[in-house]
Amino acid sequence: MRKNWRKGFCLAAFVLLLLTVCAITAWGDYEPGVGSNIDRGDLELTADETDVTVGVDESVTVAIDAEPWEDEQLPGCEMAECPETCGEKDCLTEDGLNCKCAGMDWETYETEITVSSSDPGVATASYNDQEVEIKGVGEGTATITVTGTLREWKKDRAQIAVTVASEGDDGDDGSGDDSGSGDDPGSEDDHDSNHGGGGGGGSSDTEKEALTVSYNESGSVTISTASLKKATEIKVTGTVELVLDADAVKAIGVEKELVVSALRVDNKTLSADLQQEIGNRPVIDINITSGGQAVTELSPGKVQISIPYTLGAEEKAEQIILYYIDADGKATEVSSAHYDAAAKAVVFTTNHLSRYAIGYKVPVSFTDVPDTHWAASYILDLANKGIVGGKTATTFAPNDTITRAEFVKILAGVAGVSGTDVPAVTVSTFSDVVPDAWYAPYVAWAGEAGIAKGAEGKFDPNARISRQDLATMLARYIQDVAQKTLPEKNAAVTFTDDAAIGAYAKDAVGMMQKAGIIGGNETGAFLPAHPATRAEVAKMISVLMGLLG
Repeated sequence: MRKNWRKGFCLAAFVLLLLTVCAITAWGDYEPGVGSNIDRGDLELTADETDVTVGVDESVTVAIDAEPWEDEQLPGCEMAECPETCGEKDCLTEDGLNCKCAGMDWETYETEITVSSSDPGVATASYNDQEVEIKGVGEGTATITVTGTLREWKKDRAQIAVTVASEGDDGDDGSGDDSGSGDDPGSEDDHDSNHGGGGGGGSSDTEKEALTVSYNESGSVTISTASLKKATEIKVTGTVELVLDADAVKAIGVEKELVVSALRVDNKTLSADLQQEIGNRPVIDINITSGGQAVTELSPGKVQISIPYTLGAEEKAEQIILYYIDADGKATEVSSAHYDAAAKAVVFTTNHLSRYAIGYKVPVSFTDVPDTHWAASYILDLANKGIVGGKTATTFAPNDTITRAEFVKILAGVAGVSGTDVPAVTVSTFSDVVPDAWYAPYVAWAGEAGIAKGAEGKFDPNARISRQDLATMLARYIQDVAQKTLPEKNAAVTFTDDAAIGAYAKDAVGMMQKAGIIGGNETGAFLPAHPATRAEVAKMISVLMGLLG
């Protein structure tokens, strides 16, 4: 009995060994030499040339080689070799001995090539039939990256350094036919554009265009000098959108590489009071460096900034505000900021860069401005935007007059000039404006902008502003600062006291009247020398802001 048991055991062991050998033999017949479903091997990609020079609007071709260029793989088991498990599919039959992929046709996959340029403003690249064509766009240097992908083989990359030479720079002394020299010496404009002298590398205004770039995954973007020299303005797209106008580009300079970044700041870095004010709303740090040096001032240029923000369930668009946060952590409201409901973003224009935080202001109200007051909507509009304030915490005093100094401060708020936007004053342009007066920076801004001209070297800051002087300053602001043209909503009228309007103010009064910003009283008189009230100024400014957008 014991002998029979031993014989049976040996027979079973022999059968199991035989099945194992057969299985191994079967697996050994399966296509060998290819890797697993995770890593099938190393793909090697090489470029025939790794350093090329090309002229502007010229092209050069570089051959690309890959090893291997193609590979045969089984798609049914997602390229896995039996008996491995691939994804959710088991490559073995239920008995664990046979491969489900057996008998399937192998498919051939080719290496896919993609190309990219570190600076499309300098050079672009395209791929076709194992060749990369590189085209020079603007003077400078760039890197072309060629990436190869072959299913689940390891990816590989090859890089080509590209130098784009200026027109006519062929390595000689610049005296050849392509240098731009000739019998015609050219006009003065030609010399300014570096034509006719042997490839100076500049570009004429007609060659310039708006430049659009995007942030990388780290929230920054690098702009080459070649791209800067060809840009009339720069638009940076991404989470926070920036648009630098032509004057801002000039203020920054085009001779050094530019880096623009917009990064979210941890709200815990703010003061306790500001954290309470901001809550979880975004705080953005916007920076520009030129050649590694920080750029903070863009004057006389401007940058328009759009910070995305979705309103909370109980929030109203008109109560959204924006703070500028200086190096000391002090917050100043940016009066020009407004919430664009269509874009779902806070939009504002400024001439400097720093940290900005989105806040929310509880609606302002004044006990002496009831809802039934004829100017209530205008007063509350400006008060909620931070452009005007009350005489006290609870009163506005709508019938009080306003001084010339107070008016230019309001106008500066309309222009978005506040905080560090206001120029420091060491020497006053007007003899009656002392540099340390609270209004001195605003008067200085108005003087530099051509809004306030005064008389006989004096500004008369504490005098009550007349209706005709107010109209004149508004017209200068619209034409010289906002650089807009007002719509003519009303037909021109002749006021009953037209003869009393000063010659210097007639055109301005007419412009304001046709735009619907000012009007006459019940007798048809304009009352040009009368002082304007706080309510009248609020109405004029609120209507103007609506027209200017």
